[in-house]
Amino acid sequence: MPHTLPIHTLNATIGILCVIILALTAHASTLADALQDADTQSADAMPADVRATSFDILYWPGVGGIVDCLLFIWVCVGRRKTTGNKRVWTAAVLFVASFIVVRPLVVLIYTFAENARGGTVEGWACMADGSTAGNAWGMRKRVLCREGRAARWLLVPVLVGAVGMLGCVCWGEWVGRKKTAEGEGLS
Repeated sequence: MPHTLPIHTLNATIGILCVIILALTAHASTLADALQDADTQSADAMPADVRATSFDILYWPGVGGIVDCLLFIWVCVGRRKTTGNKRVWTAAVLFVASFIVVRPLVVLIYTFAENARGGTVEGWACMADGSTAGNAWGMRKRVLCREGRAARWLLVPVLVGAVGMLGCVCWGEWVGRKKTAEGEGLS
C-alpha cells in the first residue's frame, strides 16, 4: 500500500485521542458516581431521573478505538507479510478502517441527540455547576461538566481523522490497483 505514513500517522493520532477520551470518561464516571452517592437530601446529590447512558457510551469509542487502531496495525502488517491472496487482507484493512469511522460517528450522533433532549449526567452537571461553586461538590460538578464535554467533543477530531484515514486507504488501494492493471496490460 503506497503512502502509508499518513495512514499510520492518522491511526496513531486517533489512538491517542481515544486514550484521552477513555481517561476523561473514566475520571468523569468516578465523579458522577461520587455525586450519585451523595446524601440524597443534599442539593449536591444527582437526581434519580438523570440518564447516564449518553455518558457511559463514551467508553465504547475510547476502548474500541484503541482496539481498532491496534487491529489496523496488525492487519496492515499481516497484509505485507502474506505471499498468498492479498484480497482477504485488503478487505480486512478496508473493514477495520470503515469501522474506525462508524464507531465515533454513531456515538457522536447519539450523545449530541441525548444531550439535546436533556436529563443527562453532563447536562445536569453543567446546569448545576454554578449553583454550588463555593464548595467541593461544586468543583466536582464543574470538572464533571468540563470533562464530559471534552470527551464528547473529542469525537469530532477522531471522526475527521478516521474519515481521512479511510480516504487514504481507499486512495492507496485505487492507485495500487491502477498500477497493477497498467503493469498487466504492458506484459
